Amino acid sequence: MKRMMAAPPDARAALEAAWRRQGRRESLVLFGPRRQGKTHLIRQLAGSPGAFGEDARVATLNLQSVAWAEGARDLCHAIAAALWAAGPDGGAEPAPEAFARRPLAALDRFLAGRARRSPPRRDLLLLDEYELLAELPDARQAGLLRALLDAPHLATGFVGLHHPDELAPPLRDALAGCPALLVGRLDPAAFAWALAAGAGARAPQFAPDARERAFALTGGQPFLGRVLGEVMAIRDADRAGAGAAFAAADVDAAAGSPAFALGARPYFAGHWARADERPPGQRAVLAALAPHEGGLDAGRLRAESGLDPAALDAALASLARHDAVETREGRHRFGVELLRRRVAAGLGG
Repeated sequence: MKRMMAAPPDARAALEAAWRRQGRRESLVLFGPRRQGKTHLIRQLAGSPGAFGEDARVATLNLQSVAWAEGARDLCHAIAAALWAAGPDGGAEPAPEAFARRPLAALDRFLAGRARRSPPRRDLLLLDEYELLAELPDARQAGLLRALLDAPHLATGFVGLHHPDELAPPLRDALAGCPALLVGRLDPAAFAWALAAGAGARAPQFAPDARERAFALTGGQPFLGRVLGEVMAIRDADRAGAGAAFAAADVDAAAGSPAFALGARPYFAGHWARADERPPGQRAVLAALAPHEGGLDAGRLRAESGLDPAALDAALASLARHDAVETREGRHRFGVELLRRRVAAGLGG
């Protein structure tokens, strides 16, 4: 079973802690729904390589930017080029033609050369949309992942929507030993910052009951917090007592507005789309739970979802990994109240 790193209030701090320590850095997986700030996190990390030590070189590559027409050839060259651009360290820029015939062997040679640098350097590679590696034939997938995971000077962050357990082999099997970090909900203090950032510097302050209400509705999801803050700032001029501190009632009004529904649509649609993937039954669980704000016990949920115990357990495990559903005091319920309301209102229907 894959180790799960506890989801901290600050994903950047967690990744820095994992990659700042002495010795060999560990490759890991960063996963979470769209609009949670994963790409922004990657850009921040690429802009501050010193956070990982003076010997670190931080490279980023979005696999959507790779021309897949030639499969492994283009991908292996793109990885080498990204690493070289992050820190040439006296090495020659990798030429595309060097990867034309045996791309995996060429990448192995390139990585071996990086490992021999003097003074020694460490490479940290962030691969966004890592699930696209499944586009390669199985043998090529396995060979590429072996090259990335076995290089002693290299740690790779595989960034995407999915926990590896939700993928097919060989990608799933190759990443089985990597810690997985969910980029998701914030603690109340960090969420308050996201809420205020969405509203902007000129917006009124949030009263304590407003912050508490916003956190309760969003479950601490940063994207929803930013959208909610932005909508509240826009609506401020039209409310009674404009300019005064926002109260819980203002949060409720903004959360129920068409503007919030429009701004938050990518989050809701992303969760609903992911719930249609494997394991099956996730949408059935969401639909069964949506009418029940207080949640359901396992027996009621099995009856209302129509799933057998094994299928229900698998669906719940996947939904919990993505903060969509949580279990408290023996009852399964939505982890985000606004997502529950959106599903109850007919999301995807």
